[in-house]
Amino acid sequence: MKKKYQQFIIRLTILSLIAGALVYIAVRLFPPGSVSPALPWIIVLLFVVTAIVHYILLRITLLNPRKFVGYFMLTTFVKLMIYLIVMIIYVFNVKEGLLAFVLSFFILYIIYTVFEVVTILSQTKEQTGKK
Repeated sequence: MKKKYQQFIIRLTILSLIAGALVYIAVRLFPPGSVSPALPWIIVLLFVVTAIVHYILLRITLLNPRKFVGYFMLTTFVKLMIYLIVMIIYVFNVKEGLLAFVLSFFILYIIYTVFEVVTILSQTKEQTGKK
């Protein structure tokens, strides 16, 4: 499990660095206000939450593979609630650039979610295939 998690963190870091580089390019190319200033923090939030959730899911699969689906759904729900709370707090505290923030958050959320699902499915297939 430790090796799989380390591989995941390396890939997640690469994904986040690429996202950060694209944000940097977008800030330079697009006019002010069209890119949310919170974008780097969104990447940090998605990185941290994705890393924690992936660790939990790997542990559950290792301990009891039959409980994986339930825990996967639970962690997905908790992630959505965390992200929703962050978005609500941002919307109530920052009045400018909300569309850019919401669109950026949504696009990054989709990217990180696809990355996580593809990775966890391949890792759980490997793990359950070995037993």
